[in-house]
Amino acid sequence: MCYYNSRGDEPVERLLIEDLIKWKENPEKKPLVLQGVRQCGKTHLVEEQFGKRFYDDVVVYRFDKDKKIADYFEADLNPHRIIKDMTLKRGKDILPHKTLIFFDEIQECSKAITALKYFYEDAPEYHIIAAGSLLGVAMKKGTSFPVGKVEFLTLFPMNFYEFLYAENEMLAKELAKSSFEDNIWKDFRSELLEKYRDFQVIGGMPEVVQVWLDAKSIEAAEKKQDEILVSYQNDLGKYAEDKEYPKIAAVWRSIPSQLGKENRKFIFSQVKQSWRAKDLEDALQWLIRAGLVHKVECVEKPNFPISSYADHTFSNSICQTSGF
Repeated sequence: MCYYNSRGDEPVERLLIEDLIKWKENPEKKPLVLQGVRQCGKTHLVEEQFGKRFYDDVVVYRFDKDKKIADYFEADLNPHRIIKDMTLKRGKDILPHKTLIFFDEIQECSKAITALKYFYEDAPEYHIIAAGSLLGVAMKKGTSFPVGKVEFLTLFPMNFYEFLYAENEMLAKELAKSSFEDNIWKDFRSELLEKYRDFQVIGGMPEVVQVWLDAKSIEAAEKKQDEILVSYQNDLGKYAEDKEYPKIAAVWRSIPSQLGKENRKFIFSQVKQSWRAKDLEDALQWLIRAGLVHKVECVEKPNFPISSYADHTFSNSICQTSGF
C-alpha cells in the first residue's frame, strides 16, 4: 500500500526507516525480521521507501503469492546454492552489499525462516530483510526459528506524528524541531487538537489513513477499518487451533465493547458467563503474542521501575486492539 500526504505527491515517511538505515550501515548486521500486524505498511516501507532509495537493486519474493518460491529451500539450506538458483531464475545478479533481498510473508515457508540462520553464518555479505505478520511468524507450527541469528524490528500502525505528517507535512516537520516552550505549540494548539481527535477515530492503519486523506469521510474510513478487521478475523481461523478458535474469537470480539465502557477494563466473565479467567487466559495471551492486542497494565504509583508497581492480573488489565 502506497500512501501519500495531503498533496498526493510524496510518500509519507515512516519513522522506522531510521532504524532500517542503521541496520544497513552496521558491518556486523544479521538478517532482519520485520514484524507487525497485517496491513500496517511493512511491504511498502521495505520495498519502496527503503530498498529503492538506499540500494542499487531490490529483489522481492512474496511467499504468499508465489508458492513456487519455497522450492528454493527444498533441496538444502545452503545460502550460496539458494542465491545461485535465485540468480539463474531471475536472470540478473544478486550482488553482495548492493542488492536488498526481501522475503515478504516469510511465515508461509518455515524452511525459509530456518535458512536465515545459514545466511548469517555462511553468507553474511547478503543483505536480507524478512517480513511477516506477528500472527504468522509467532504462531506458525513446526518452525525452527533461528534464535540469536537474526535481528528484529517491529512496525506498528502510524503514530500521531506520522498521521500529522500525512496531513500537514510542513507543520509536522516544524513541530519535530521545536521544543514545547516554542510559540508554535500555542499558535497551532487548536489545529493539533483537531488533528488528534481525527487520529483517535481514524487510527494509524495506512490504508485507512489514505481513505481519510482522499475523501475526508468518516463513513469511508470506517468501511475500510471493517474490511481490515474482517481479514484479521479470518486469520484467526487460519492460524489458531480448531479447539482454541472459539475462545480466541470470542475474546477478540469482546474487547472493543468492553473498552468502550466507562471503566475501560477487560473482564473475562463478560466474554461469556460460563467461561472464567482460567478458561480464557490462553486465548488472550494468544492475541497478545500475535500483536493483535496490547496489554496495558494498571500502575497506581508512577515510580521506577514501573513494572514493579504494575498490576499483572488480567482482570485489572486494559487491552487495546492495534491500529484503531
